[in-house]
Amino acid sequence: MALFGNCELSKRSKSIGNKMKRCLSKASNPIPSAKTVNPEPNASSERSLTPEDLQEPRGRPEPGAYIDEQRLVNSWNTGEASTHASGKGFESLHSGSPDTYEGKVWREPGSIGDYVQDQNVVMHLDRDHSPKDIGSDSDITTSDHSNSSLVSKVRRRGKNCNFSERLAHEISGAQQTEDENLRNQVIRLQNELSESQAFVLSHIPQHKSLTETEATADFTYLCGAVEEWVDCTLGDAMEDGLAKKEMFSIDDAKSFLALIPKAGRDAFSYPHTDTFNVTAAILMFLQREVFTPELYGAITPVVDFLSGIEMSMMNMVPTRGVREYRTWHSETYTAIANHADFESHKKARVDMISGQLSSLLRILCPQIEERTRKNMIKTSIVEPAVSLAHKMSLSADIYTLEWTSLHNLTFLQRQNVQLYSHEGSDSLDLLSQGRPVKDIREGEELQYLFDYCPRLTVRVPKGDKFAGSKLLKRSKIIVALIKPSCKKLSPERDPRFYIPEVTFLQWLDFIARSYSASDNHDGSDMDMGGAKKS
Repeated sequence: MALFGNCELSKRSKSIGNKMKRCLSKASNPIPSAKTVNPEPNASSERSLTPEDLQEPRGRPEPGAYIDEQRLVNSWNTGEASTHASGKGFESLHSGSPDTYEGKVWREPGSIGDYVQDQNVVMHLDRDHSPKDIGSDSDITTSDHSNSSLVSKVRRRGKNCNFSERLAHEISGAQQTEDENLRNQVIRLQNELSESQAFVLSHIPQHKSLTETEATADFTYLCGAVEEWVDCTLGDAMEDGLAKKEMFSIDDAKSFLALIPKAGRDAFSYPHTDTFNVTAAILMFLQREVFTPELYGAITPVVDFLSGIEMSMMNMVPTRGVREYRTWHSETYTAIANHADFESHKKARVDMISGQLSSLLRILCPQIEERTRKNMIKTSIVEPAVSLAHKMSLSADIYTLEWTSLHNLTFLQRQNVQLYSHEGSDSLDLLSQGRPVKDIREGEELQYLFDYCPRLTVRVPKGDKFAGSKLLKRSKIIVALIKPSCKKLSPERDPRFYIPEVTFLQWLDFIARSYSASDNHDGSDMDMGGAKKS
């Protein structure tokens, strides 16, 4: 942008033309003195100016628009120009020497414009090096007064330029300050975000929690492993009656039979119920010894203390919700399980459970050596059960193995139950070798016999309470599909007067009850006839 405002071309074209003629005329004649000028008109050097001549050129300067080079150079070098234009503002605009371009004066454009002068004429060149109108008729003159006025005008323009530079500098500084403030604000917000994320993550369990899908898959695998081991290892031995030919302890028999609930015992007289009852007894044992205790009984001495802390948290002010104390439970038990000494306690507990179950099942498979039987039980049954129980104990959710409400009822109570379909259970028909019951036709009826596998449920903490129990794995029950006009199954009323030959468990139950009634029984080993063995 030029420093001096351009006047409207339509109003001042004539005045500008006259001034330019005088300037060109003076430049073509010798200079008589440094202060007075009486130029003679030189017709040959004069030419008429058109409006096109007054327009700013777009490129290199036109030859006819400038003063003679040699005269201006001499005036510059001899210092004569300083007698007409002096002052700090003006001199700063002309620091250095002019350059030559095509026989005319050429100067590189500066920040506020370029000026060319001789002893009598001062002309302003804009960035395109074209003559510009300075302002009024008195701006270009040959008198000292006019030159002083021009210098004052240049100084004012220089001050305006300095003000613009200072303003630009202040704006740049303000912009830098604002950028720095925004940068600091971004850094502060990033730090706050990191702190918030760390706070949120600190309240989330860092270990991998047991999911419902994983729990269902592991429990299904465990039930299948128990069923397979019973069928392959104990099935043939019980059918062949091998235990009847071996020595066994009445106490072992009583301990094993104690695992079977009332409903299962009432079904001893039904054919093909031994494997189902033994599978149910093993799962009952695992629920009692592995899934019910915290961390399958490996930390029994401190469980009461930890449970007391959980109850105390619920009574604190402000109160802690179920989610808070279950999260604390999960984190605490995870820390215990990661302790260096816990692995030895876990191993000892697994060995103990395997030994107990092996002793209970010894009466069913006496032909298998003790160590072999224990290792088989440990690998096939106990270790998968402990692995699942370990995950359940470390979870904030509560996983539970549940049996149906029918397995503890008496025979008469069960007879009054109309079991057309049992919610949450899969029915296996004993009369069709344990096949699942899909449809019940008109006139048919389901008779409940006993529980076979427990169901798996989960309760998820939601705020200050638990959500409703969610069924993950349906239980299995053994039933008898009674056809129309057929009677229901009923157990023997008084088996004390004969030795039953239907199932092995019925025979074992008869022997155990018979020797329990004996006054001289001391718990020693007995053979099948009840004779005491030393």
